[in-house]
Amino acid sequence: MTDLPKDLRYLPGADVLDLPMVMELSPESGNLDLPSVAESGAVVRIAVYPGMTTNDTVQLSWLGGNEASSYYAKSSVRDPERFLDFVVPKSVLRADPGTPPGTNFAHPDVSYQVFPASGENKESAVNSLYFHRSEISPNPPPEVPAATGGLFDPDKIPDPGLTIIFPRFVVLWARWTSYGRDGRVMYRERFGVGDDLSVVIFRPVLNLTEDGGEVRIVYYTGNDENILGTSLPAVLKVTRD
Repeated sequence: MTDLPKDLRYLPGADVLDLPMVMELSPESGNLDLPSVAESGAVVRIAVYPGMTTNDTVQLSWLGGNEASSYYAKSSVRDPERFLDFVVPKSVLRADPGTPPGTNFAHPDVSYQVFPASGENKESAVNSLYFHRSEISPNPPPEVPAATGGLFDPDKIPDPGLTIIFPRFVVLWARWTSYGRDGRVMYRERFGVGDDLSVVIFRPVLNLTEDGGEVRIVYYTGNDENILGTSLPAVLKVTRD
């Protein structure tokens, strides 16, 4: 765990900001699916908040069941019109002893504080997470051949639309979520996938994206042990010329 700098110790403020968004959190179950978290770690997104200003300092707090499963990080705002992402190492999640210790479920609390360039400090609401500590093999992410290097310009996708290829049979659904430049959800849709393991996302959905935003695509299926779960995400950065 990284110790908090003395000048960044949490001070309660009057303004309560929106919850931090844990990007791997399942909207279907409300829980964090550990196999859907990449080895690099869980992404925690801070959406644009009221009064966000260049050179604000944002401090993330991930409080697990012990010191090894807690994590703190800070970042300065460079673009006050765009979301800010933190990555919590997966080793931090794996180190959680459970709540209470020795049980199968971990219950970290995630929040952030803002130390503005000027004015009073602000705090967010707390996002209380649950995830099962036992780890199973992940399902690989979908493939998007037209998104070279993970970059995606919707205006340059020829008709009929953007092709997504799924490496495994999809059980029940796949999910497309578009996030705006401010980090908030613009559009979310679940859809079925046929036996050919591919779908085409048509123009009306592609238009529900924003330059500087992001699209995440996941699907639900059984892994190598035939245990159902959400896949790792395909993450597309939206870049319009």
